[in-house]
Amino acid sequence: MNTAVITVDIVSGILLIFMLVEIFSRDLKNEPKRIKWFIYFATSTLIGVAVDAASYLVEGHIQNVPFLYSVNFLSYSIINICMIFFDLYMIEIIREKVKISYTNVKIVTAIAALNTIWILWGTINGQLFTIENGIYVAGPWDIYSGTGAGLCFLVLCYALIRNIKYLGKRRILALGSFVLFPVCQLFVVAYFPTLQFSYATSVLSCEIIYIFIQDDAINEAHIREEIMQKISLTDTLTGLGNHRAYENALKACSESEGDTGAVFCDLNGLKYVNDNFGHVAGDDYIIRFANILRRVFDQTDHLYRISGDEFVILLSEPKAAESDKAIAALKAAIAENDRIASLGYACGKSRLILETIKAAEKEMYQDKSKYYVETGRDRRK
Repeated sequence: MNTAVITVDIVSGILLIFMLVEIFSRDLKNEPKRIKWFIYFATSTLIGVAVDAASYLVEGHIQNVPFLYSVNFLSYSIINICMIFFDLYMIEIIREKVKISYTNVKIVTAIAALNTIWILWGTINGQLFTIENGIYVAGPWDIYSGTGAGLCFLVLCYALIRNIKYLGKRRILALGSFVLFPVCQLFVVAYFPTLQFSYATSVLSCEIIYIFIQDDAINEAHIREEIMQKISLTDTLTGLGNHRAYENALKACSESEGDTGAVFCDLNGLKYVNDNFGHVAGDDYIIRFANILRRVFDQTDHLYRISGDEFVILLSEPKAAESDKAIAALKAAIAENDRIASLGYACGKSRLILETIKAAEKEMYQDKSKYYVETGRDRRK
């Protein structure tokens, strides 16, 4: 009985069980396809560890020859299944970046299948191993038992190297562990033939890959949260801040010191455009004005569409000369676009932002009154 191998297998199996329990505790419906293959890879590795440990535990204690042959055959061959699932997992990761074929998987599957047939034949004819008095005895083919697995590892390594530019350093390190650890195991076996840790190295690779999976999941969750946050605060038509974002900005202003400038704008003639040219034209009209605001104001200014035809721009710590320049530029742009909007501007203490907004709105209505007088247009249209 090889106590060292049994101990490592048991510890590895326990770690793998904890990892799989954590994975299955999550909602897997929305997980990417690669996660499914990783679960199959980890599960087959767990089965391999269990069978490998069992082959050592029962040695010399059970005289059921067919059972001993079966356990040792499985110990030799399950690694082939592990490699197929790992290859599928790796290819799915690569396919998220570039659409490659499954040729690599077909090659690994073919090698693994032939290797399994060879292991079965070696088990049947006694060339790979025999069972004598309940004890495993290596046969003449045993020195070649790692050939098939070695070829699979070479194919996996080739796929990794060929697609290295799509994977990035982190994933190369994680995926490469499945190739690197068995190579290290070969050197260990060369000096200590009884220390066969093939499945334990696969478990170690599973754990390392899982750390990266968790890290990716956290990053993806943060990205989704940021996207949802942005969507919830963005006006879908114009891309400006929506009313919710505007309310958040007012609250932040009211709790801060310093000054805040407010530009209150209201579109002229939107009802006329909608009634005579349709709401698609009306949307284009709104977007047109939003683009004017973007051109006039800096990225540090905060632009909001607070209702169908009303816009507010908040200027943090506005300097008189810069504000006057921006307002003049906006008035010029409005004039060039057939008086598309009326506007008002006011500046005051940030904590009194609502009063500042009210003053800007009052000035906007004065400007709108001038617009109706000067153009002779009907206020109701």
